[in-house]
Amino acid sequence: GHFHTRLGTLDAIARFGVFTGDAALISWVNKSYEWALTKCTAFGWTPGDLKEQAYEHETCSLVDLIATGITLAKSGYTKYWGTVERFIRNHLTESQLLEMDWVKEADDRSGDVPGWLTHHNIAQRTRGAFAGYSAPNDFCCDVSHGRGHTNDLQICCLGSGTRGLFMGWSNTITEKNGAISVNFLLNRGSVWLDVDSYLPHEGKVVLHIHRDLPRLQIRIPEWAGYAKVSYVREREGSEAVSGRGSDSSMWVNEHFLTLGAAQAGETITVTFPLSSRTTIENAIGQTFETHWRGDDVVNISPKGTQHPFYSGRKVYDEAPLK
Repeated sequence: GHFHTRLGTLDAIARFGVFTGDAALISWVNKSYEWALTKCTAFGWTPGDLKEQAYEHETCSLVDLIATGITLAKSGYTKYWGTVERFIRNHLTESQLLEMDWVKEADDRSGDVPGWLTHHNIAQRTRGAFAGYSAPNDFCCDVSHGRGHTNDLQICCLGSGTRGLFMGWSNTITEKNGAISVNFLLNRGSVWLDVDSYLPHEGKVVLHIHRDLPRLQIRIPEWAGYAKVSYVREREGSEAVSGRGSDSSMWVNEHFLTLGAAQAGETITVTFPLSSRTTIENAIGQTFETHWRGDDVVNISPKGTQHPFYSGRKVYDEAPLK
């Protein structure tokens, strides 16, 4: 069946399970979600279905995975925080149409068919939209199979892509019963603290505390391990305090480092090893050699040809600060 409608339904069932407190239903969603992930790439490309639409990835399906993954992570399946961050950092971000110099357009309406076809200022009018049918390595899908969709834009994907960005932003920092959790290692400001992420350039995250917090925890990516995770806590007028993640008592929920209480004005710098690795990703019979730095894809082979994904990302030894 159609992946988007099935995954959208799974998202709704997950939220219904949380609303009703039905652990068995959430467990069923988890099994279904795990199966769906086997049909997708680790960076977020999804099939349209498993038949004639197989090559037609939709941003809608990706955001369904993001939404369902967040609900499951909040329900105790904390491994999905990392899964969702990879989706947000990679295929969701790549799918947004921001660089427009490759788009062909006209500066007048002489070639338009009113109500049906337009060539006028296409780049300016569509900037910020999300891919309707992208390939794993390109905004345009150019395969011999399927129904021939290539570089469509659809309003549903525009709305879904925007929602996906918002869900990443709104769940980077969460609060529950006074405890603050940093779930995604993305830049984010809040009333409690600001997160400065140096990824993918450096394995470093800096937390600037704005309010006294009774409990603070931060997710460390699974590829960073435990033994070489360290932190330094600094507060004006006090001596800096350092610690290491080798203390098993500091870890909860698989990959969350507990930092205890934090005080307003405190700065906490967390560092960890940065992973560089290569994986082979399968997308309905197509294989892609994928190079990662942390959770970011920094190169992919074969490269795209029309509007390539993952080929223009720059990585530095030290994060360029703005």
